[in-house]
Amino acid sequence: MDIKAASTILEKDNYGDWSVGIKSYLMAQDLWDIIESTIEPPKQEDDEAAFKDWSDKNFMALQLIQNSCGPDTVSEIKEIKSAKIVWNTLAKKYNVPKNTNTGNVDYIALIKAVQSGDWKNAKEFLKLHPNALSEKITFMGKTALHIAVAAGHVHIVEEMVERMSEENLEIRDNGGLTALAEIVLVGNHRMAECMLRKNKHLVSIGDKDGILPVVTAMVYGNKDLARYLYSLTPLEDLMPEKGVSGATLCTQAIYTRTLDIALHLIRLYRPLALALDREKLSPLYALASMPYAFPSGSRLVFWKRWIYSCIHIESACATNEICLNIQQVEKRESDQVKTMGSGVKHLYEMKLAHVQSHELLRHMCEEISNSNDQERRRIGCVYSAIFRAIKEGIFEFVYEIVRGNPDLVWSYDRNSRNIFLTAVLHRQSKIFSLIYRLQVKNVIVYSRDDSKHNILHMAGMSADSTQLNRIPGAALQMQRELQWFKVISFALYFFAMPALLAC
Repeated sequence: MDIKAASTILEKDNYGDWSVGIKSYLMAQDLWDIIESTIEPPKQEDDEAAFKDWSDKNFMALQLIQNSCGPDTVSEIKEIKSAKIVWNTLAKKYNVPKNTNTGNVDYIALIKAVQSGDWKNAKEFLKLHPNALSEKITFMGKTALHIAVAAGHVHIVEEMVERMSEENLEIRDNGGLTALAEIVLVGNHRMAECMLRKNKHLVSIGDKDGILPVVTAMVYGNKDLARYLYSLTPLEDLMPEKGVSGATLCTQAIYTRTLDIALHLIRLYRPLALALDREKLSPLYALASMPYAFPSGSRLVFWKRWIYSCIHIESACATNEICLNIQQVEKRESDQVKTMGSGVKHLYEMKLAHVQSHELLRHMCEEISNSNDQERRRIGCVYSAIFRAIKEGIFEFVYEIVRGNPDLVWSYDRNSRNIFLTAVLHRQSKIFSLIYRLQVKNVIVYSRDDSKHNILHMAGMSADSTQLNRIPGAALQMQRELQWFKVISFALYFFAMPALLAC
């Protein structure tokens, strides 16, 4: 049997919780009799087998207790070879009365009943010990409600919530998680509704890092539960001033293709577009990382393109309805999809994502226009988002941002490459074509990066494998590379050749 260190380390002010956890574990491992035995341990010369059995159990119990103590406490008890003596020594050291309820209640029976879904026995236990629902009864500081949630027993959760106060529902374990936070990990909608009917404030209680339940639900891909929690979460809890939950919810909604939530949140508070999430990335950068969200990232055969063009999506402005009831909007959209054939459903969802992402990008561009602070743009990942979009080949993203903010055409990456040098390097022809609309095209084409490479050098460098793999056969790939070099040479001839010859 493996001996693991306890998650709760014994300190001066937590002996009650510590002793409950240690006792429960010792009983679960059939080691508690070593501590509570009132008879002398067997002697080796009298019964060698009994002595060996006692020695093994004593060693494991002793190790468990030592592993759950801090360095100072261990130094005081390391010479003691009896687990029972160590237990009594610690009880005496921390001056805990022997009749303390926390120390004497045997919670292992409650734990086993809850884990097995046996509400009858759990109910009997709670009649004898009504305060047990508010006690932390495991090493991790879990309450009986936490255990019921993890075990997935909805009926037990509902019975316990009915008997608990609103304050008890807010009890956190040692990891800073409430029982609701445990629910969002598994995505049980019925359990969440049960708790939130009793205490709606639970949606505003974050974990130890301040991450709200709605964000955790989205991170774990529980979209339906995330929508329900979002409808109950106060907007002020998602503001950047309150932490990273708002920005993280936006970025995760984009990553998980739940664009309606991201759009609704950005519409309500546009500065979130440039706020940083827990990974130090902004929603703008997240959108630049998702080719699926734009038509340029979708490659359709001709008949699918025709069907795509025939699909009508209501203006993304209709997402105002989300403010009233986000779940009803989702149901209405789902009903629309059901009326279509299965082959059209994918195209409908694709076009819906494209419409929503275009509206989302429009609001983000307006926020960029309102922010003339270069430092805020840098921190908000505006420049890195542009170059990420170029790498991904998202023409719409680059076009909308540059059109709304013409000064961003002078953006440079960390290698001092501008938008068009980067477009050539990644073989993004449609993005490079934007150069023909500029009056200063000759200046931009002539620019060089930190290594003194110009745009012709970019064309001569190896293309990304992802771009080349779209072209079948090595011969056609080589042909494509030569075409790129010829096009850039032609552009240089008309735009900047006189300047290049003068170098």
